[in-house]
Amino acid sequence: MQVSHHPMRECVCGPDERSALQLPTALHFAAKYGLSELTTRLLDLPDARYASNMCNGEGHYPEDLARNSQRSSLATALENFREVVSRFSFTQVHITKN
Repeated sequence: MQVSHHPMRECVCGPDERSALQLPTALHFAAKYGLSELTTRLLDLPDARYASNMCNGEGHYPEDLARNSQRSSLATALENFREVVSRFSFTQVHITKN
């Protein structure tokens, strides 16, 4: 019986952010198998925020996979990463000539 202190987030991904695959990204793979060092390196990559916001075919984010594998510290690190990157607004800047 698995007891979780952190409920899994409901997957609210759009169609471009959800995959039919169980492990759609290297980040999902690293999270599932508790590969902390690999996860840390993957989070340094430019597209890490996209991978961290992608649901797998079962509607799980990387931190959900880590938590389900009893890797609570890794799950917390992934949650913290997502919280930090969600604070930044990546909007397009329009420059006009006068």
